[in-house]
Amino acid sequence: MVIRKRRNFIDFIKDDGGNWLANIPDIAATLLTKFTAIYSREPVACPTDLDGIMHPCISEAQNRKLSAIPSDEGNCCHPL
Repeated sequence: MVIRKRRNFIDFIKDDGGNWLANIPDIAATLLTKFTAIYSREPVACPTDLDGIMHPCISEAQNRKLSAIPSDEGNCCHPL
């Protein structure tokens, strides 16, 4: 015996004018139009000169120390 579960299905949908659509091609066209409108926005223009906006919180020496590869000497690891 084969048991098939019914998949989710959209029977009706309301368009922007408040009309109920029951025809599958009309429902598909409406959904396609809506998703296309949602996900096709104009590209955002981002300024290219953003260097002076943020001021550093740490000095260059601190940054080098934080970026350095830890050595085996010293207290780099906490014993469990």
